[in-house]
Amino acid sequence: TTTTTFSIDFPDIGKCVGIRFLPSSKETETQEPNWNELESYLHPEELQYGLDPNKTSQKSRTTFFLGRLAMRMALSLACEDDDECVVATP
Repeated sequence: TTTTTFSIDFPDIGKCVGIRFLPSSKETETQEPNWNELESYLHPEELQYGLDPNKTSQKSRTTFFLGRLAMRMALSLACEDDDECVVATP
């Protein structure tokens, strides 16, 4: 589970969104979440890259996935009031 910690509008530039990972009741801060649950939010290649143990560690996976989710959230929020804006989804 994630929560939005901040969302800031920058006129003429865009939006910045910060999110925080909240472990479920079954997980602790030291346990790695089931990142496969992100498949409906991320492109398959993003998910594959982040899960590749030869490319990422547990710490870098968390940073990678939360960064990708924050970026997609910011793009989606920036497009809410723009009929011509399109955010690709998986």
